[in-house]
Amino acid sequence: APTDDPSGRREAWRIYGLTLFTIAVCAILRAALDDAFAGQTGLLLFVPALVAGAALGGAGPTGLAGLLSVLIALVMAAESEVSARPVIEAGAFLGLTTAIAAYGRRMRRADATLRRSVE
Repeated sequence: APTDDPSGRREAWRIYGLTLFTIAVCAILRAALDDAFAGQTGLLLFVPALVAGAALGGAGPTGLAGLLSVLIALVMAAESEVSARPVIEAGAFLGLTTAIAAYGRRMRRADATLRRSVE
């Protein structure tokens, strides 16, 4: 999370930047495979962005990855046909986002506790 410390702000920019980069790579892959998804969101391809966000920065980057992934995937799916399926898939993916964000938060806390105990 950003702080008054310049190195903390730089780290936050790095974390969010890497998360955005991962989302972009996933979106490019999704676009390249557009024909294979024919009306489906292909949200499974965005799971690496969730995992990267969780591992790098916890809940904040994971939430950003989840929301942007859903928006991108819904826009891509909307080009083919209108149905309730993409909305249902998006809801399930946001549930997965929440679970991965909670796990990422726990990982970050455990890492901080371990680092404090070693110092």
